Parts: sequence; C-alpha cells; structure tokens
Amino acid sequence: MLILLRKLRIISLSTQKKYSVIFNQRIVSYEKYVNNYAEKLSNHLNNNVMEMVNNNSDNNTINILCTASPEDYADLLASKLDWRCLASHFSENGKFIHVHGKNKIRLINKLYPKTKYIYNFSISDSINDLDLLKQFNKSKFYKINEK
Repeated sequence: MLILLRKLRIISLSTQKKYSVIFNQRIVSYEKYVNNYAEKLSNHLNNNVMEMVNNNSDNNTINILCTASPEDYADLLASKLDWRCLASHFSENGKFIHVHGKNKIRLINKLYPKTKYIYNFSISDSINDLDLLKQFNKSKFYKINEK
C-alpha cells in the first residue's frame, strides 16, 4: 500500500520510508532479518567501489556510510566495515530523520564539521548527492552498472 501511495505521489519518500521501517520492525524475526540482510550486503559489496574507498583512506581516515537506508541494517553493515554510520533513523523524541539529499549535507556538517575534519573523498550512486559530493576534495559519482 505504501508503495502505491508513493507511486501516486500522495506521500513523500520520507513518509514511505518512515512507515516501512515502523511496519518492518514489528515483524517477529526482524532482528534476524536485518542481521542476515547486512551480512548479504557485506558479501556483495562492489569491489571497484571498495578499492576506490581504500585507495583514498589511510590509518587516520574516518570512513562513514552515509545513507538514506534505515539505520537498522546500515549500522550493522558499517560495523562490519569498521566504519561509522549515518543513516535514516528515529530521533530520541520519535521524529523520523530521513538522511537524504540536503539533509545528508546538514547532518554531515553538524556531526563532522569542516573545522575539525578534512573532507577528503566521497562516492555516491545517487543524483540527490551531487551537492554533497561537491563538499569533498575528491569525489566520484558512480553509476551502478559502471565497471
């Protein structure tokens, strides 16, 4: 139903994602599902993307998985990579924070201010992240089917 409402543009992407997370979290085996999903994702990471990240990282680098995907499994994936995670989540007061587009920029700048961090390298496959990519010394807009 949520997908239909989104396709008809009755609800926003953020609203669809919020209620999808709420509904999915009610599944009895949800924790097992997100653990399995994070494991599957970690086993199917794009080697070219990981090579680019590794080539632009050193021992002092803080890599951040910044995604509009739900924190439930994104955080697990980031942990497997030994990265930090900034993903769509519910705040302490229950408000849904959709980490998408300009909100990504706002949150990255707030949590990792340029006064303390060097924005070295960023990679994304979403056109919604083009403004975010511009904030970094080096960036790559990576088309999914790119080799």
